[in-house]
Amino acid sequence: MTSVVVLSLGVAGALLFTISARGLISSDGSAAGKLLVLTLVLHSALSETYLGSNASIRAAVGIIAISLGVLGVAAARSSGPAKEAVLSVGWIFAALAFYVISVNVFQAQDASTVQVLGRILPGLVWLILLIAAWQRIVTTAVLSWAVLITFSVTAAGAMLSPNAWRSCSQFKCSEFGLLLGGVFDSENSFARMASLAVVAAMVIANRSILCVVVPMAVLVLVASESRTSQAALAGAIIGGYAMWKLVAQTRFGPGPLALLAVTFVLGVGTYIVYASDPADFSNRGGIWMRGRFAASEHMIFGSGIDNWTTDVLDRNYMHSQALLLLYSAGVIGLLLYALLCAVALRTTLSASTPAPSMFLLLIILTGVLEVSVNPAALDGTSIAVIALLVLGSSRRGSRGWAQDAGKPEDARAG
Repeated sequence: MTSVVVLSLGVAGALLFTISARGLISSDGSAAGKLLVLTLVLHSALSETYLGSNASIRAAVGIIAISLGVLGVAAARSSGPAKEAVLSVGWIFAALAFYVISVNVFQAQDASTVQVLGRILPGLVWLILLIAAWQRIVTTAVLSWAVLITFSVTAAGAMLSPNAWRSCSQFKCSEFGLLLGGVFDSENSFARMASLAVVAAMVIANRSILCVVVPMAVLVLVASESRTSQAALAGAIIGGYAMWKLVAQTRFGPGPLALLAVTFVLGVGTYIVYASDPADFSNRGGIWMRGRFAASEHMIFGSGIDNWTTDVLDRNYMHSQALLLLYSAGVIGLLLYALLCAVALRTTLSASTPAPSMFLLLIILTGVLEVSVNPAALDGTSIAVIALLVLGSSRRGSRGWAQDAGKPEDARAG
């Protein structure tokens, strides 16, 4: 049965790749912008595979991304983008990234110069991405097609992976008696990719693509038994639709509603970190206990992200967006992140469909039990950063929304 599962994913992945590649090529936008997003999204996913990622690869990807962004911006003709939204999200994210990186420079005394300076490269990448979004070089449709291409590649790769299935852990086991990780180091990473593919397909809003993506994603979510991704996707779809409908049919403003939702989710995430016992949430509680104790030493300003491996664990596994921010950037960083998410979500709630809100809400909800956004890294969280910047920089009725992406050959992104 397990062979049938990976074979089905491989065949469906090949089909999805063909459709998505055509969609990306035919969508509006510059070739440089499309390559920029596709490069970052592919690297974000593949950095969590057994292929691995190192400083040299991250540096190469960063340089390529910056070069593509500069090339695209230089060749672009401004079409009067929605500057208000871009500047709102841009300024807040710039403040968050600058603060996280600056705290790390001053606090991480034991980190190597290369390690500390390596945190600056992502900041430059996000800056050029913001400028590209401002010029409409990258759009929601381009991002969505890139996510679908990446999911298709990783799904097809599961068929070729010698370690696609792993033994069940003491905490969980799928209906197949094993856990499906595919090419990823963790089955949870595969499930997160599948969840992102579902909301990306909903943004594209093409029935044929949904008919391919949804069964693939359900199969991955069931076979991986990733309860975090299962709950986050369900919450994002239900919550995103309900919030969008509330804004569309009542006088409830998108700003207050977005702020309320983000505050609630981050509040729950922070409460879980501080209220859990060591054995809770598949032993995440033990990491959180050590992390919250270390974070208390510099609660307001933060301890610097590169100190985690010496203060708490030898691996960067925090399993909580709130803890990542509290430890690395203190309460100030957490508040900046909350403001960023609220502003971005407010923008998507004004869209003509609920899909963009679902996309962002998935990222925010995933952060309750995982790290979903790291502004000082080019890693598995980069897809979420791109989504925050691109989705949060679009406006209702603007060309930034994928309004006419029903058919791949007729996709409209810009």
